[in-house]
Amino acid sequence: MRNWNLNINSKVVQYKEEIRIKLKIFLAETDETSFHKLISSFIETYEAKESSFVAYFQSNYINRTKKWASCYKKKAGVNTNMKLERWHRQIKYEEAGGTVMKRMDKTISLILKAIAKKLLSRIISIERGKLTPRVALIRKRHKTSLEMGSEYGYIQCVKKHIVTKTQGESIFTYDIEEGDKTCQCTIRCEECNICIHSFSCSCVDYCVRFIICKHIHFIHKESSVGEISVETRREDLEHSNHNLVVDENYNEKHEIEKDAIVPTLHNVSLDSAIHNTLTVMKNLERGLRNVKSVDEVCEIQRTLIALERRVNSSGSMTNLSGLPVAQRKVACAPSNKSIEQQRRFVIKKRKLSKQNRSCQTDVQKHQKQE
Repeated sequence: MRNWNLNINSKVVQYKEEIRIKLKIFLAETDETSFHKLISSFIETYEAKESSFVAYFQSNYINRTKKWASCYKKKAGVNTNMKLERWHRQIKYEEAGGTVMKRMDKTISLILKAIAKKLLSRIISIERGKLTPRVALIRKRHKTSLEMGSEYGYIQCVKKHIVTKTQGESIFTYDIEEGDKTCQCTIRCEECNICIHSFSCSCVDYCVRFIICKHIHFIHKESSVGEISVETRREDLEHSNHNLVVDENYNEKHEIEKDAIVPTLHNVSLDSAIHNTLTVMKNLERGLRNVKSVDEVCEIQRTLIALERRVNSSGSMTNLSGLPVAQRKVACAPSNKSIEQQRRFVIKKRKLSKQNRSCQTDVQKHQKQE
């Protein structure tokens, strides 16, 4: 749309607003036949009036309508959130602090920590629930459906409903078909008790953005479809001759997902704890080389022997409450050797500056002359 606006401003002379409205209609059209009719009508109308823009539109967009037209992207779930860019930003700025990572080992450790945080946030979202942008849009469309006035109407058929909208002399229609009422997926409207697979609509919200549009909410509110519960429909389908395929319960899926994530997080935390313990052992080795007393070395040796027995017996480092606490012995020096250091003698007399000294010498000379 940005390129269209730039070329409209530069190439169109007289019919700028009309062409903008026509192009928006092209983007919103979800029926292929109607889309091609609108395109051909647009070219016939403005080919003589705005030849430069029509030539630009034909050369750049007519030959590849499948890449930009909404009628070829039904149920595609177009989402502008760049997940990979967000993940790259999290690793580079939130984890690495914006610095350039040169060492491979630090980079791998950083990525593992980021993955552990992702898995932990996934468990939190499973337990607590998360308001996704798609569910937020569904709730917004539900509120919009409550404000739909008398200009909207509907025609109820057997398994198809038609929502009509009267705007001036024009009448817009949206076809709504019934789908799988037994689905219990998370993309749903809790107030209407329907999910994204319960109905399908021909509008842009459902076909392109893949959300429950206001027309579906309107049909569910106005018609008798909402009065029939899901349990009644299940019983009717079970008694019928059709083969029923019920989706897997999402709670069971979440439990399976949690069972797969939790051991991974435990392994990550165990590896990091072992790594930290080995670092402490290396620091202990460096500190042991600086010990100068034999008694201290013997005490440390007894503590390490007890620690080794504990590790070999249990194989874990989680509970070390039974280990003896190392008490450091303080060497007692003779009384004649522990002499306090003499305090430094500090002259508290204020020193004179060079200027004051010169003035003082001049005064003394003057007194001597007198």
